Amino acid sequence: MRIFPFMKCVARAVLHEGIEKLGKLAAEFVPFGGYALEFVAGVAKQTIEEVRRDGTPARQMIEVQAAASDAEARASAEAVVAEVAPRLPALEKQQLTDYIAQLPITLRACLKRPDDPTGTTVPADWDLHDPLTLANGLPTGLPRFHPGDDAPEADWKLVRLLGRGGMGEVWLAQHGTYADFQAAFKFCLDPQSRGSLLGHEGRVVARLKALALPGVVHMQSAGPNAVIPWLKYDYIPDGDLTALLHRWKDEPASTRTPKVLDAWLRLIDIVASLHDLDDPIIHRDLKPANVLVRWHARRNDYSLYVADFGIGTVAAKRSLEAATRQPSMTHSLGLLRGACTPIYASPQQKAGNPTADPSDDVFSLGVIGYQLLLGRFDCERPSGKRWK
Repeated sequence: MRIFPFMKCVARAVLHEGIEKLGKLAAEFVPFGGYALEFVAGVAKQTIEEVRRDGTPARQMIEVQAAASDAEARASAEAVVAEVAPRLPALEKQQLTDYIAQLPITLRACLKRPDDPTGTTVPADWDLHDPLTLANGLPTGLPRFHPGDDAPEADWKLVRLLGRGGMGEVWLAQHGTYADFQAAFKFCLDPQSRGSLLGHEGRVVARLKALALPGVVHMQSAGPNAVIPWLKYDYIPDGDLTALLHRWKDEPASTRTPKVLDAWLRLIDIVASLHDLDDPIIHRDLKPANVLVRWHARRNDYSLYVADFGIGTVAAKRSLEAATRQPSMTHSLGLLRGACTPIYASPQQKAGNPTADPSDDVFSLGVIGYQLLLGRFDCERPSGKRWK
């Protein structure tokens, strides 16, 4: 049975940070916000120290870990915990095992890009001694579900955790009979947000399902009245807008600028199509992490799809609340992932105005456009006279 050195380094880093903190992650449902990012930032710093002590090159460690199967990761995690923390109580052992077993999933998710759709290689320009860079591939919470669990619909099984969304977890699922049938299930785990799917946001989601507009991730079905409410979406496989930008970042401005402007205009067209409805639909949480990419290799082109239309308002509210608790490093990590809601939120939204307006999305699009032109999402909008 293979033990992955990177997994061992992360396990030791978690123990250094404090195993009791893992239990608190179970209550953290806001992606890239508050307590979870503070914990991840600390684990990343200590993991770098553990990697240095091990002596294996960090790039090699990470690529081997990212290539591990779910079964290999689970077996390795159990062996690692037995070795580095044999005296832990059973619950804390299980929590540590669940946390580090996610590493191949989270690493592949952040490494996946059009030039490496498998997510098993580290970009040449990554500084793996930078805690922010390393933290980008660490889990931000404990999973509520596990690979092999039954999905809410008959004949569907959960395969892989795709990420922690605005109100819970997003899982890739596969049909038991037709293996090529895949979908993304979003589970609403946040107790404060569950009721939203039965109110205004639920009605918006239902409208979007009926409209089936191009450029919006299509919802196939939903279970708003389930014990754990869920939404089932088309699976968009090739990462988000941050991955697309990474593909172009090393190109000269003369070739990169037209490409990023084209991507920005495509995104604007998608959002405008919803604003132009007789009863406009406002996203209110537009950010690079919510813009998914499907790459078309044969014609060397791509399509953009906006995710979380209809529930963005709820997700943004929770993220903005959590932002008040973010120290500077966790704030920067949210920027790096293109998932820092406060950067993209309009002034009226930050001020707590509950009424959604198209100008909220227009503001977000402006920030995204600025970042695209700069070639980086780890920066905020300009300030002062230049912005005015």
